[in-house]
Amino acid sequence: MSRVPIVVIADDLTGAAEIAGLAQRYGLSAKVLMEGGAPTSVTDVLVFDTDSRLDSPAIGAAKISRLVPTVLALRPALIYKKSDSVMRGPVRAELETLATALGLGRALLVPASPSLGRTVQVGRYLINGTALQQTAFGSDPHHPAATDDVCALLGTCGSFPVHVGVADRPLPATGIVVGDATSHADLDTWAATACDSSTLLAGASDFFGALLRQSSHTLAPVPPEVPRPPGPTLILSGTVHPARLAGPQRVARPAKHYVDHFAWAGEIRQCLVWHGVAIACFEGPISTDATLPFALRAALADVAYILNGDRSFAHLMVEGGTTAAAITRALDWSELTLEHAWAPGVSSLRPAAAAGLTLTLKPGSYPWPDALSNFLP
Repeated sequence: MSRVPIVVIADDLTGAAEIAGLAQRYGLSAKVLMEGGAPTSVTDVLVFDTDSRLDSPAIGAAKISRLVPTVLALRPALIYKKSDSVMRGPVRAELETLATALGLGRALLVPASPSLGRTVQVGRYLINGTALQQTAFGSDPHHPAATDDVCALLGTCGSFPVHVGVADRPLPATGIVVGDATSHADLDTWAATACDSSTLLAGASDFFGALLRQSSHTLAPVPPEVPRPPGPTLILSGTVHPARLAGPQRVARPAKHYVDHFAWAGEIRQCLVWHGVAIACFEGPISTDATLPFALRAALADVAYILNGDRSFAHLMVEGGTTAAAITRALDWSELTLEHAWAPGVSSLRPAAAAGLTLTLKPGSYPWPDALSNFLP
């Protein structure tokens, strides 16, 4: 590649797409690559998805180690570690592994997302002023937040010391520093004072935007409203939203281990023919069996594979990062080029291996933007 790219390593696919969409807002081209993949053409920002949000620290660290040679071969202008904005997943293990591989003894993690009301104040994580564990993230099925203490959220398993940092004060010489931030001005201060070759920079998408601003990139004007991708639209949701996902376009199955994938795909195909849109989702009650989410994601991935085989849809909308990763693996879509960012966190991408198809991704905790929500009954 002749162009020197910015490289971002994300731990889930919707987070990777969110970064790509943000890059577009700053006038940069972007691609999303699955772990270990190589881009087929040059671009400004390369976002690698390790799909490690649900992994153990050891597996998450191993994925980072395998990816590092590919990243270093690109000779990037910047390496940024995108973490979940509420610090779910093997964040500490990934940061320590990446920093060590890069020969760095310090990482700055700024997880706050003021644009979403997510702030860190004196080492405490708040969402719209409420302690993290008192929000819906306290009952997250995979990473329930038991505290709002950001150091505790990183866990006790690791070799780097963990500190809380303040934006206008010097950083500790070593360790993981979790930066306090309550506003975009705080993020800009962090970007201005900590952007040096001795520190691994990490955090949510808002901090990445601050780093782009620090590098003299400016927000492009909001483009005129673009039409939705044409053709039949299939919406796949791994979560249960019975009030929102109601109506004849909804083709639901009970949330249980066994789902007849071919029968379900047949009903969805018929719905796509009749209505031009179909919403495949699960309905409760939800079991506490830890293996059930994997079975549900596998069912959605199989349905997508079956329906893609006869081109039953032209636009695929997926809610949830782990669901999206399972589906893109099933469809063998390893390179995605950013096409349009509808809203922060919600982006449409074009799979290199599927000409004429559009994939739109949204994190599970984000709302659908107005331009797309009228698909939902």
